[in-house]
Amino acid sequence: MGAFSVVTAPEETCPHCGSRIRRGVQFKYGALWANRYAVGDPVEWGVGDAGEPARLVQVMGDPEPCPVCGDEPEWVYDIVVRDGVIVSVERGTSDPYVGSDDYVVVLEQ
Repeated sequence: MGAFSVVTAPEETCPHCGSRIRRGVQFKYGALWANRYAVGDPVEWGVGDAGEPARLVQVMGDPEPCPVCGDEPEWVYDIVVRDGVIVSVERGTSDPYVGSDDYVVVLEQ
């Protein structure tokens, strides 16, 4: 995936081992300098930027392996950024990103 940032997803149950976990989700939007985020954090800009700031965007995120068993899920996450702040991280599908080179869908300029 190259340079990316990571946001921590809300607690979930690993479908492989059944453990309650908080998984990291890698994404490319904003400054790509190994930034670590949580829901509610503003996205940083200025170093190796990906995408353009917009009022409302949805970004595809790739899940990191389960920190307990190492299972790698086959789904993606939708990361929603409103007014520069990460507002949600939820399991999603790759459908909205088909045809997009940077895995960012601008919903509102």
